[in-house]
Amino acid sequence: MSLQENYRMLLHSDSFLSEKDDMLLVDRYMKNYQISPLVLAARSYVSNLLESVNDHPYHNIDHTLSVYLRTKYLCECEGITWDEKEDILIAALFHDTGFTEVYKKNESTGAQIARSWLHGRYHNEERIKRVERIIMATTFPDSSDWLFHTPIDILEEIIQDADMDNLGCKNSFTLSAAIYDEIHTFGYSKLSFFEYLKLDREIFTQFHFHTRTAKSERNFQKNQNLNMLEEVILREEEMRTITTRETILYSLQV
Repeated sequence: MSLQENYRMLLHSDSFLSEKDDMLLVDRYMKNYQISPLVLAARSYVSNLLESVNDHPYHNIDHTLSVYLRTKYLCECEGITWDEKEDILIAALFHDTGFTEVYKKNESTGAQIARSWLHGRYHNEERIKRVERIIMATTFPDSSDWLFHTPIDILEEIIQDADMDNLGCKNSFTLSAAIYDEIHTFGYSKLSFFEYLKLDREIFTQFHFHTRTAKSERNFQKNQNLNMLEEVILREEEMRTITTRETILYSLQV
């Protein structure tokens, strides 16, 4: 059975395991695919660093490891070279480390943290710059236009697809609710949950998966999620009532 088939079996089975347990199973399976000592060291460092944001409902170590695993998988499927894979896996691990210092527009901070850690470990400045560039490709767009960064190569395509993978998953709205809780908990938004879902609709509409693998595996569910979201928003607008967060989530079958 191929890597792709095994990965799909683990992530898309009707398993009673939690999403975190599923990730551990996938990681245990994929450890047979050689990973450099530098990537392993980065994973250990980032895991310790992100302990300071364990109270974040979404942008925490679980999300980072999810992006890391999805990045690793997409690299195998898309035929990425050894050096490129090492760089993008490091970028995936560091892409949200900026949250340890600042919440909004944290990607540049994460790139700086990655550079500081890599200094003395990489002898190639161009590769450090590549790690920084890949991290910056995950920059979240402004709500004024919702224009995502346009990838310039396959590495930027992979990191975006991995970071936005939740849009094409069956538990997408559970994760979306976690983001809503996070931005409210830390005081960065006063939107009602319904208003937040309308912004979520813009994200679903404006973001498009790039890689062949992500398109084939995620587009169908992403479109289903968007259709459900639009139905709920339309119903709420027609009713002209303020429905509770719990009721809306129930409608989305979370």
